[in-house]
Amino acid sequence: MLDAQAAALHPCENFTPIRVPESCIINWDFSTDNKSIEGLEFVMYQGSGHSYLLGLCEANDCNPKSTSNTNGRILVLEKKEATKTSLCSWEPVGTLAIPSAVHFDDYSPLSIYHRKANELPAYVAVTSQ
Repeated sequence: MLDAQAAALHPCENFTPIRVPESCIINWDFSTDNKSIEGLEFVMYQGSGHSYLLGLCEANDCNPKSTSNTNGRILVLEKKEATKTSLCSWEPVGTLAIPSAVHFDDYSPLSIYHRKANELPAYVAVTSQ
């Protein structure tokens, strides 16, 4: 499980303090400590009001042992709100395959260009280091 707990953030002098309203675990198992989610984007689907994180796996197939360079994956994680018996979490609901024409051994950031507020993202950019 990737521990995405927020650490205390200390702003620089003359800046407004940063407030962390909530800290939720990302419920996904990675096989090593040094390969996990490299890029992360927040998306809210206006139709349902559900919140999602799109997490770019640093390794192909979300597996650092993968020998492929054409199996990039983006995890789709949906936010589950806290209840009286459980903390909030981001739960996997699917994966998006990066087109096989992209030949990266290792992935770095992920960025989304949003069109209108009521439409899904129009463009997703993925880069390699």
